Amino acid sequence: MDGIAAHTLADDFVIDTPVSTTNGGNTIDGDDSLTVATSGSIDLPFGDDGVNAGGVGNTITNLGSIETIAITGDAASGIIAGDYNTITNSGSISTRTTPPFGLASGGIVVGDNNTITNSGSVTTRSSVNTGILVSSYNIVNNTGIILTSGVSSDGTRATGGGNTITNSGSPTSPASMQRRTTFSNTVRRTSLARNRPWRLTEKVE
Repeated sequence: MDGIAAHTLADDFVIDTPVSTTNGGNTIDGDDSLTVATSGSIDLPFGDDGVNAGGVGNTITNLGSIETIAITGDAASGIIAGDYNTITNSGSISTRTTPPFGLASGGIVVGDNNTITNSGSVTTRSSVNTGILVSSYNIVNNTGIILTSGVSSDGTRATGGGNTITNSGSPTSPASMQRRTTFSNTVRRTSLARNRPWRLTEKVE
């Protein structure tokens, strides 16, 4: 009808059983919510993201487990989203890359103006992966565990400025190949040696 704008209806999704499809087969396209319950899990061994949220204003909550494996020519992040979303992890997120063909991936990867809270665990296994990767003007609060392995991997990384990253949890590096993340309790402005977009696209060697 002329003069009336179309609005996207918000949807609320709950995954309370093990699934092997991105978003549990649901579409997240703005102002939606997705909860992975304690009894739920997303397990994707074939190069897909666990949760992929399109649009803005989504709320993603993981109480269960999300596990992904990046394979030939693709990245496979645990949770990936754009701008103005709220992401909470109190379960476990694990991602790894199959070299030499899988693209680098992240546990949680977002664009701008998101709020991320981690009280669970985020684990990446492979080189050039990041536990939590953000662009600009995000708020990250970690009271949980972020574990990375492999060269050139970070617990958190910001590709833009104006981020507030607060850590009272445990970034850990038990192996010599792992690198402890430096967290900032104030606005963090990071200048990267290589220009990397907020979605990881580096090939693992």
